[in-house]
Amino acid sequence: MSILTRVSLFVGVLCFFCILNVDAYAVSGKVDVDPGQWKYLDKFCFQSEGTLTIKIWPNKDYPEQKLHLYHDVVGIDDVYGTGDSCDWKTHKAPYSIPLAPDLTANVSWDDPIEHHITIVGMRPRWWWIAISNCKSVLYHNGEELRYAEKIHIPKYEFEFHNEDGLLTKHFSYDEQGILLADIFAFLLLFVILGLCAFSLYKKSTEGDYADPTVQLLKMLVGIVMIHIFTKFLQLVEKGNYARDGVFHAGFYQATTFFDLIPQLLLLGLFVAVAKGWQISSAEVRDKRVIAEVMFTYFILYIFLYAWTFNIPDPRVSYIYQTPPGVMMVFARIAGLIWYLLSLVVTFSKESSESKKMFFSYFGLFGATWFLSLPLIALGASILEDWNRRKVVEIITTYFTIGSYFVFWLIFRTHEEYSSFADLRNTIGSDQYDEEVPDDADEIQMTQQYDGAIPTTDAYDD
Repeated sequence: MSILTRVSLFVGVLCFFCILNVDAYAVSGKVDVDPGQWKYLDKFCFQSEGTLTIKIWPNKDYPEQKLHLYHDVVGIDDVYGTGDSCDWKTHKAPYSIPLAPDLTANVSWDDPIEHHITIVGMRPRWWWIAISNCKSVLYHNGEELRYAEKIHIPKYEFEFHNEDGLLTKHFSYDEQGILLADIFAFLLLFVILGLCAFSLYKKSTEGDYADPTVQLLKMLVGIVMIHIFTKFLQLVEKGNYARDGVFHAGFYQATTFFDLIPQLLLLGLFVAVAKGWQISSAEVRDKRVIAEVMFTYFILYIFLYAWTFNIPDPRVSYIYQTPPGVMMVFARIAGLIWYLLSLVVTFSKESSESKKMFFSYFGLFGATWFLSLPLIALGASILEDWNRRKVVEIITTYFTIGSYFVFWLIFRTHEEYSSFADLRNTIGSDQYDEEVPDDADEIQMTQQYDGAIPTTDAYDD
């Protein structure tokens, strides 16, 4: 059984169990609100028309409490983090929904309260849901009863529906298009994998196993296969959500962490080649340093992503609006500096003009990849906030796939199609090229004999 077959079976079994273990939770939870507090619960961006279904299990001890709905005309920016009073925040809400049941309609406090709201608009629009506990004293018929306590809502469920369609119904407008783009990206990754496999096959049939580009292509194949694995997990997560509207936060976070791995490995491949691996040297220069820095990057990115998952700021529309997102951008810039410094050292030690030309072009290619994330994040900041997330995720994915393709173009082993055929005859030496001294024969002779160099005088008659 081939390695590719084993990996495919492993991915299939793992994803099967992932599907089975997706918990059937909609956007739901329970909430406690302290006296005098206003608390944000959830948000959704409707495309133009949609429905919001609210189901909430009320607490009969707090019959006057309400949910508050805000939209992006009178938005969350007007109330969240402003320091204004709870009463002011609730006053700014365009819509408020009572949490007490209609007792005249034979509905008891034990039954959930349901509200169905139709959203009609001319453009995409964000809606936010909040709950408040503004009163410090409870009254009944004008008489003071007791001081208010913490509100406890045992359970609530929100269902947001955009216009009908598998790829739109359950997705907020800022997410629409990501699933379709991921499906196409998944297919493109298999195309890249097939191109790399074909090049390796051609090299194996030609019997040229010493070609240093074989190792580079094998490394690229490994990165692409890991990316296929992570993309498959993302498709499982998004596909299940598209089907039934169930969001499983743990599964989503796991797929996000898995997506870090091909990005970090690609960064490592850029740096390894910049240090001359398989171009000027058969060994990776500063191998231990690369491993330590890559491990540090991995831990840093896990910490930053975990931080973003615990930022409940409703004003955030994409990750690079958050402090950890900004730190990720600076981490990529630090990687660019490391990459360029490695390239300068390798270039300064290189004597082959063809290799120097290669490192010049490769330096431009690598710098473009490293700068792509800061440029994408900066460009997204000028877009409407409902477009930012999908633009960042889609462009980042396709830029990475494009980088794989360029790597294959550079290092493919089939000579007939190679853009670096002249270079291939010179790369892969075991050490940096050095000029051969004029007295090379004499040096070799002195190293071969321990005593004096024999001369023809000893054989004179």
